Amino acid sequence: AEFLLRLRARGLRDLNVLRAIETVPREMFVPHLYADLANRDLALPIPCGQTMPDPFVAARIAEAAELADHHRVLEIGTGSGYTTAILARLCATIISIERFQTLAIAARERLQRLGFANASVVWGDGLAVNAESGLFDRIIIHARLDDVPPALLGALSVDGVMLVAQRSSA
Repeated sequence: AEFLLRLRARGLRDLNVLRAIETVPREMFVPHLYADLANRDLALPIPCGQTMPDPFVAARIAEAAELADHHRVLEIGTGSGYTTAILARLCATIISIERFQTLAIAARERLQRLGFANASVVWGDGLAVNAESGLFDRIIIHARLDDVPPALLGALSVDGVMLVAQRSSA
């Protein structure tokens, strides 16, 4: 409860997102070494040189996506699967693509263990989405890109929204 109050104090207002954050056990996604930091608003290192976002960033992504329960979501960059789980609470279906096989396998197992039947994790190149994947209402890209590949633009539905990580200004 205190954790959620801190997120609200930082400007989070979407009650559905707050509920999703509350119901996703972050400790399941945090490497064992950092288990004592699971309920802190900190980004944490995960294997393969990647970073798990702090809960505020994960919540802001979910809030910015303005997800509806009928949306089909494509996420590029699964990482630990924490943000995937939050998004899965807010949409109909989420397909998350991770380029590191070890991260993809671990995230898939976590999501299955937590009962996320609407979330699937695929190991592969998220920037090379094939046409058979269909169209998505939301595409969320955790990587910083200079140009969005045409394949991703082609996978976005007519009224779809794409969120791309932004470069931090120097």
